[in-house]
Amino acid sequence: DGGAYEAGIRKGDIIKSIAGVTVGSGAQMLELVSRYKPGDKVPVTIIRDEQERSVSVALRNKAGNYDVVKAETTLDLLGGEFATLDAAKAKDFGIDGGVVLRKIKEGGLLNKQTTVRENFVILKVNNKPVKTKEELMTIVQDAKRITLSGFFPGYDGLYDYQLELQ
Repeated sequence: DGGAYEAGIRKGDIIKSIAGVTVGSGAQMLELVSRYKPGDKVPVTIIRDEQERSVSVALRNKAGNYDVVKAETTLDLLGGEFATLDAAKAKDFGIDGGVVLRKIKEGGLLNKQTTVRENFVILKVNNKPVKTKEELMTIVQDAKRITLSGFFPGYDGLYDYQLELQ
């Protein structure tokens, strides 16, 4: 019953592009949609039954209306600045990707509930691999508790940090 359904997108359709940008993954699709706000009409190209179709999707918020909601994100609640690990650094570390905890903010859950330090490279959240900041956001957004698993560059071993989000 959301904006995509209203625009004619159905289960099984393949999203080819959003606003003219080719979509290569679910994470990329989320990133592209996140550039817009509720009420924006976004052109989407889909493939259904081997035929390409274009529709215009009027985006809605989680409540199902067009109001812009400024809510605290889970990453804000964690109190950290995160970034997708640079591909060259990932290769140097011998991994496919990850998310770097660049900064820990005073008063956030990372500061209050863990002893994690900056530059921690997150490889998994709740035992699910994460290679990008977008994947991290997707996994933690509705979680009640999370376990961050990863390593510190220059140190041996993997570390786990558990957080209660609610």
